[in-house]
Amino acid sequence: YRKGEYPKAERYYDRAITLPIFPKMSDEDIDDVIKAVYKVIRYYWR
Repeated sequence: YRKGEYPKAERYYDRAITLPIFPKMSDEDIDDVIKAVYKVIRYYWR
């Protein structure tokens, strides 16, 4: 694989958001993820 061979996949990768989600997350971990997402949304919503 070389850069430019799959431009659609590369564009998707550049824009995708991956959230840390796994089965053994504590409620506190989940709250931290939610707070971080809201913080980013508020920052860019301006």
